Amino acid sequence: MLVAFWWGTEDHHRKIHWVFWERLCLPIDQGGMGFRDLEVFNQAMLAKQAWKVLSSPDCFLASLLKSRCFLDGEFLYVSLGARPSYAWCSLLYGRELLMKGLRHKVGNGRQTRVWLDKWIADLVEGLRAPWIKNATFDVNLRASALIDLSTRKWNEGALNEVFVPSDIEYLLRNQPVVSKEDFKVWNLTRSDQFSMKSAYQLAFSEKTKVTQPETFNQPSVNSLKEKVWKVPTLPKIRVFVWKVLNGALPVADLLESRGIPYPRLGFHENSISENISYLLHLRQDRVGDSSSPRMWSWLLWVIWKARNELLFKSIMPNPSNILLRAKQETEEWFEAQTVKENLQLQLQFKPKKGKARWKPPLPGWTMCSLDDAKLVVVLWSLESMGSQRISNVVVAGEFAELFGAVERSQAWPSFLHQIEEIKRGKDSIDGCQLLRVEREVNKGATFIAQSVTKLGLMRSYVQNGHPPCSGWVAEAV
Repeated sequence: MLVAFWWGTEDHHRKIHWVFWERLCLPIDQGGMGFRDLEVFNQAMLAKQAWKVLSSPDCFLASLLKSRCFLDGEFLYVSLGARPSYAWCSLLYGRELLMKGLRHKVGNGRQTRVWLDKWIADLVEGLRAPWIKNATFDVNLRASALIDLSTRKWNEGALNEVFVPSDIEYLLRNQPVVSKEDFKVWNLTRSDQFSMKSAYQLAFSEKTKVTQPETFNQPSVNSLKEKVWKVPTLPKIRVFVWKVLNGALPVADLLESRGIPYPRLGFHENSISENISYLLHLRQDRVGDSSSPRMWSWLLWVIWKARNELLFKSIMPNPSNILLRAKQETEEWFEAQTVKENLQLQLQFKPKKGKARWKPPLPGWTMCSLDDAKLVVVLWSLESMGSQRISNVVVAGEFAELFGAVERSQAWPSFLHQIEEIKRGKDSIDGCQLLRVEREVNKGATFIAQSVTKLGLMRSYVQNGHPPCSGWVAEAV
């Protein structure tokens, strides 16, 4: 139905499908139209349900499935069974995709076998086991033996003894979450949280490698097809030029290749790709006057319309009128774009309503505002407030992701180590709140902690009646 609508919207008239559906579903950078493959999308949705069962084992769906399908096993490794239901078969079909994007995350490290499990995410090779540094090693070594429980981080001394520098650098960026067992995270998002978009891209790329391996062959005209969508012209003309590059226009050569007789009218024999490539780079070469480089797409479109009028309506085209019509339509479109850009600029300069403003803290509360600081600054500030026995503290700063992860820890598995450290700091203060603010909101804060990157030092200043603490100077990491 989607294909029939794309190639022709008239009922009871079947049009020629010049490009098969799988190629239309390819991303724009691979020469396609970016249409959604419903089969792949369905698997991505099933993978989302499988992720829910994996990440929320106490939810009603997971409890029900566990009682009926994998009472004594793990969801990721349970088999289909003897008499599976349609729902269970569908869920395992989604699990098949889910397992391709999972990554092992170290918690307390008791279940992670250092040399046997694939728990290192390599940008080149994907998931793999660590590289072996020494000739002799303990095959049964667990990751828990490499964790310093006093700091709740990796023991750098132990890491240097058994790992190569590249793996050590990766582990130091991904600290363990010692308060929970080892678990799985989604490897294709920054937050390690499952997303439909990344799951669809993974499933579609796996399908494309099997069904359309020629898509990845080089050299390719895919770069030209991608540039077509950036040409400043009407959307219908962009589609027209894309059809030219994909051989999707009903011209004599293509009609004859499909067994449809059509008289040959002496078409040019040069490469279409070379011609379109020349036109796409015309603006860069500065050929002709200022209006010529941007007029070529309209000129092609008007020539195509005139050609159809000649063949189907016997209307003889006038070259002068074709050129004049293309020039007029080009100028009208660019003038409309200029008006649109001016309106957008005017809207940008208008003040936004309902913007958050800084407000002083409640009586008896202290405001701690942190500007452009990292996790170490937050932890240092919490530790400093706790050591001075200051209660009722509001820690404010531009930490949309960090503070948001504390509020919704389940949505940010990649921040679990940082979340635990911040919660420990909050527990050391009697009454502590986290507040996310914008840059303009920070200026009037009562307690300001500024991070000086160049000097590597952070100084804190206390106002509003609190005594200054000259010793509150810490080296920023």
